[in-house]
Amino acid sequence: MPPAPTRAQSERARRSGATEAMLRRNVRLRKEYLYRKGLEGKERASYERKRAIKQALEGETGFSVCNQKDGATSGAALQKG
Repeated sequence: MPPAPTRAQSERARRSGATEAMLRRNVRLRKEYLYRKGLEGKERASYERKRAIKQALEGETGFSVCNQKDGATSGAALQKG
């Protein structure tokens, strides 16, 4: 168990309890926002990769080297969606 807080620490915690809670809430909300934005980017990249592969298979565009690498991993994803 951690040692008991000193009197000065407990007084500081009492005075700034609301401020500390507000800061923790802001940190949590910021982390959640960044997590959601990161997912959007990953989903967008995945969608663009699948779209490029579909176009190449339909003969609309050529098949670039980076698409060839992604094609092996995204082939199953094309069949699903």
